[in-house]
Amino acid sequence: MLSGIIKYDLPGGYVVAFRDASMQDFWVRGHIPGRPIMPGVLICECAAQSCSYFYGRGANPDTKGRFLGFAGLDAVRFRGQVLPGDRLIMVAKVRGDMKARICSFDCQGFVKDHMVFDGTINGVII
Repeated sequence: MLSGIIKYDLPGGYVVAFRDASMQDFWVRGHIPGRPIMPGVLICECAAQSCSYFYGRGANPDTKGRFLGFAGLDAVRFRGQVLPGDRLIMVAKVRGDMKARICSFDCQGFVKDHMVFDGTINGVII
């Protein structure tokens, strides 16, 4: 789902990624016909992939070769729309210890200068 990574900062505990929404995205034709809005579940997936990317870049050397899978969501709020042509900027910051079996990240999504998403993504080490 992610189009790219803008910044990865291991000491700072965060990653900034983006997704460019396009008129060619599969959801444009079927999600709210005539008024395409990026589905919330796909926004959550972008957040989860950002967290997994951060983890996979060596955030916890004790679990080399393992993967951070999706474990759940907490306190998710959608505060705006992501439309075709928008760039969704996703910021994910790790909460607490990356050595635990479950890792949590505070996430926010932005389109231009407007926050469109925030919540906590929980990942499980697989």
